[in-house]
Amino acid sequence: MNKYFVMVLLLASGCANQDYAYNYDRVDPDEFRCPSGYIAWCEGHLRSNMECSCLDEDETARMADQLRRMIY
Repeated sequence: MNKYFVMVLLLASGCANQDYAYNYDRVDPDEFRCPSGYIAWCEGHLRSNMECSCLDEDETARMADQLRRMIY
C-alpha cells in the first residue's frame, strides 16, 4: 500500500511542477505599449522569449532601491 501511495505522490508532484510553454502570449518588445505614466519592462534572454509588463513609478522606485542595496 505504501508503494502505491509513494508512486502516486511522485507522479502527482511531477505533473504539478511541469512548466508549460506559453508561446501564445508572447508579444514583440518593439510592439509592446504601456499607458502614460508607466514604463515597459521586458525580461528574457532572447527577444523572441521576452515577457513584458507595465510598471508604475512605485514599482520602478522599489526596484531601484533593491538594486542599490545589492550594489552597496
